[in-house]
Amino acid sequence: MALYLTAFRTHVWDEHVAKVAGLARASSRSGAFVVTADETRGPLDVAPFFKLPHTDDFTSLSLPNTPEGRSLWWNADYMLYLLRQRYPGFDYYILIEYDAFVNCDFDAIIAECAARRIDMAMHALQRIWQGSHWAYPSVHEISEDGKAWQALIPVVIISGKAIDALYNYRLELAERLAQKTLKEWPYCEAVLPTAAFRIGLKVEEFSQFVDTSLLRFRPFLSLNDARLRKDQLFAHPVMGGRRYVKAFIDSIPKGAHLMTDGYLCPELEPEDPADLAAVLGADCPKRPAVSQETQPALTDWAANKPATQSSLSRWSNGKSLEIDAGKANAEPLPDDYAFHTEKEENPWWTVDLLEPRQISGVEILNRRTIDRFLQFSIETSMDDADWQIRVSKQDEARVSSDPARPAMFAFAEPVRARYVRIRLNQNDYLHLRRVRVLGR
Repeated sequence: MALYLTAFRTHVWDEHVAKVAGLARASSRSGAFVVTADETRGPLDVAPFFKLPHTDDFTSLSLPNTPEGRSLWWNADYMLYLLRQRYPGFDYYILIEYDAFVNCDFDAIIAECAARRIDMAMHALQRIWQGSHWAYPSVHEISEDGKAWQALIPVVIISGKAIDALYNYRLELAERLAQKTLKEWPYCEAVLPTAAFRIGLKVEEFSQFVDTSLLRFRPFLSLNDARLRKDQLFAHPVMGGRRYVKAFIDSIPKGAHLMTDGYLCPELEPEDPADLAAVLGADCPKRPAVSQETQPALTDWAANKPATQSSLSRWSNGKSLEIDAGKANAEPLPDDYAFHTEKEENPWWTVDLLEPRQISGVEILNRRTIDRFLQFSIETSMDDADWQIRVSKQDEARVSSDPARPAMFAFAEPVRARYVRIRLNQNDYLHLRRVRVLGR
């Protein structure tokens, strides 16, 4: 079997990081294991794991420390070159970030990589499109055809041969930067795939080997999340304790840790009250027990009725406005979102109830994985021309995506109308999981 080394890359250490490191170690049964500890800000005690200490100064590798103070954030691939220098005898190297949850069999993955002569495996490989967050000018300087690649690299599996080739490529770029024939130093998430394809390495998608449904840039996941109990899973970003609570709170709008019903959002419910109080500065309400009571007198007038929306996007599930919009009020319940508009000013979704109905309110399930749905209006009309605002949500409280806890927006009094429209009160995308129009 091919020899491999798993490196757990971190700049912090606590009991929760130690637990994640232990999971990475357990997934590397036949491989060597090391914690690469960035000790720029001071020593880290990572016992009982073997430690490779370092700082953010990589001038010994003849590579620039840029941008200043954030070199390792911009250049995660530097660690691969250091590992190859310190531990040269391995066929493959696995680099894992400290906030990546690992529950897989790296022995089997490395064996498959060796059998198929795969040089590198990364996640979410795709071309960088113009206007993307990733489209820095520095990336296009290193692409042959003006196009570049990007990948998420909480995990990288790479052969020793590939590390050597990429290191030599980085050295060439460093010389060009010194001679000012390269304007900017490109970042790792683009350098690794773009350079690998340019050099001719065999690159594959990491999702070929494990379940990567929870491997993404955001949102943050808690170590207490029940979804992490799945076998053959790799998830990111995952944290525990106060570190998770703070990271999650910092990533959402102020006040969005509460739901429209006034209770704590589901992502924070399993956390220790002491951790919540330490970050939020006050005790937070817990989620109430889900009521099993039903309201047989209320009917969903929107079920399977014609719907439309303001626009389509590359992420839409339907090929037309009507097909995409109709997935929000028909079965089955989507796993993430039903419809998806383009980014625009005040995007909207509308349902035609076909005849005037008595409406008490609208029940909404938000998208599961991305939360943009905060300020919006619910409007009604008899003729699809003259609209009246019935609900105007202007706070930062979040709208639930949990089917057991749908968000109900009751009207001040029942309204008779044929059309119902949900309109986002900002310039953004609109994407919801389910919409029900309830009445008698």
